[in-house]
Amino acid sequence: MYRVFFNRKELCRLTIDELQALKLIAIFWGLDWDDSSNELTSRLTNLHVRIIGLSPKEFKRLSQLLAHSEANVTPKFQQGIKTLSTFRDTSDSNPFIKLEGNHSVYHFPKPKDHFSTPKDWVYKQLVPETLHTDTKVYWNPEKCDDISEWLTYLILGDSHGESLELLGDIPTGTYETLLRKVLTPINPALSSYQLKTSWPEKPNFNGPDSKDAEPIDPFKYNKDHKPTKFDPFKNQSKKKETKVINPFFRK
Repeated sequence: MYRVFFNRKELCRLTIDELQALKLIAIFWGLDWDDSSNELTSRLTNLHVRIIGLSPKEFKRLSQLLAHSEANVTPKFQQGIKTLSTFRDTSDSNPFIKLEGNHSVYHFPKPKDHFSTPKDWVYKQLVPETLHTDTKVYWNPEKCDDISEWLTYLILGDSHGESLELLGDIPTGTYETLLRKVLTPINPALSSYQLKTSWPEKPNFNGPDSKDAEPIDPFKYNKDHKPTKFDPFKNQSKKKETKVINPFFRK
């Protein structure tokens, strides 16, 4: 087993196959791998991105999701850095997220709840071309629960220029193991979003062709049986006779 460190603290121990997968995945999480120290380090210390249009709560969440990478996000203007301007858009033409930049428009439909390969899972299929200096992000709050998650993927995906095909041969089980063993202790906020996709789908108890089936009632058994009153004196049907003690009585 191989030890893995972050900020000089041991995170976990991995098999050789898991370690090789981590070396490929790390860059997509905004991390670098150092072979000499078996340590992960933040790789986006010099990255600065201006974010416009978020609420204080959304901006705080975005900062938390990127904290492990040390990417610098700010609402303030800075010369020469990329700007992501966000707008709420509930129009029919925006099914989920729409990006505009340099006279180009990209539409992204709402992704699936479950992904079969890490190359789809890591950014949940939100993989645009390189972001432009000024990019407008239109998001549909009726279908997009949390814009901060998707801005995180946009920023991480734009920071390395590597193809997701590098992750094509990594088993899904290995990716989930690395999420739990490596990313969770480093950034539990980001890993919680990623691990949601690994939850199983809700079972359909009624079957696919039983739309009119009676919904399951966990209390049905109790309803079919008439309740009986609880009698705490059931085993004491005959009351015992009580005697009055007379201290002056003599045999």
